[in-house]
Amino acid sequence: MTVNTSKTVFQVLTLSTKPKMIQFFYGDFQLQRTEEVTYLGIVLDSRLSWKKQASRVQGVGKTRNGLLKRLTDVKWYTTQDLLCTTYKSYIRPAVEYNSEPLVTASEAVRNKIETVQNNTLRIITGGAFSTPILAMQLQVNIEPLTFRSKMGALKLIERLMRHGDFWRNYNPVERRLKSHSTFLHVTKELYTDFDIPSSNRQSLLETGEFIRHLSPACYNLYLALPVNKISCINTELRRAALATIGERFPESHWLHVYTDGSDAGANHKAGAGVYSSYFSLSRAVGANCTNYNGEAAVVHMALTEVGKREGRNIAIFIDSQAAILAVSSVLPSRNGFVLDCRRMINSLINNGRNIAFQWVPSHCGVKGNKLADA
Repeated sequence: MTVNTSKTVFQVLTLSTKPKMIQFFYGDFQLQRTEEVTYLGIVLDSRLSWKKQASRVQGVGKTRNGLLKRLTDVKWYTTQDLLCTTYKSYIRPAVEYNSEPLVTASEAVRNKIETVQNNTLRIITGGAFSTPILAMQLQVNIEPLTFRSKMGALKLIERLMRHGDFWRNYNPVERRLKSHSTFLHVTKELYTDFDIPSSNRQSLLETGEFIRHLSPACYNLYLALPVNKISCINTELRRAALATIGERFPESHWLHVYTDGSDAGANHKAGAGVYSSYFSLSRAVGANCTNYNGEAAVVHMALTEVGKREGRNIAIFIDSQAAILAVSSVLPSRNGFVLDCRRMINSLINNGRNIAFQWVPSHCGVKGNKLADA
């Protein structure tokens, strides 16, 4: 490999106003020093003030806003929704590129980028310069770029904290200049501002690991009778579900388990009712979680419970096809509940138990599913 020394420069990142007499050599060639460099489309200045980056973003946004303004002159079917979709898919991604580190920039620099979206809002809504920015944001349901930048910064620091032990255990030094905050200091303040808990942080799971050595569970996403959930009434769905349960999983040979996970408030709740031939489990996850996570969590809870019982095969009835496919697959996953479910299923199968997942329609009157929903 040959290095092109004419294109190779070095840069010193410092807040000091005193000149730094630093020289770098590559062989006998002295490298030139630069005050700013562009790396992967990001302009890094020596003081990391992000002024050059903000100017670049402002130029890109102005150019693309010009194309959006042309759409407003088209007389055929140019609606506000179309303009919003164009902005979100074509303009905002370019403006938000590398917006996470910009949370450390000054308010003046962030406002320079915010003006790009403000001009877009006036194009979409037709508002005058005297129209309040907040009113236009509420009308088209578009958040401020500063708010989205803070959310992106929190997501980035969470990925760093979960990726390894270095950032999780790293203690930033005391900052001497209060006017220049580091990325770690800013995100720490954002945790407090948004009241985000940072305890019990789980590590990110590697996605490249295939666990084909584990025995997957059997599953079925269809009922014994040909029915369509969208077009059939609840009575027909209930009859098809009961026929499927009785035909494929007779109570004399299978322990019936009904699960349900839903996004039902900020508090974590879990309950289980045990009956003669089956039991139902439900779990309500936090407001910041998804229904998919709730379904995976309650399957995890069900497998933990049935693992304490001996001798019987286990049929788990669930109304989420996505959760069934996840826990029955061997493909990589970052969901801790899903991976734990696969390992528990493998353990139960190795102990001579049969595990089967059966999709059942929700809210159609099946007793076990109804109790889990309740």
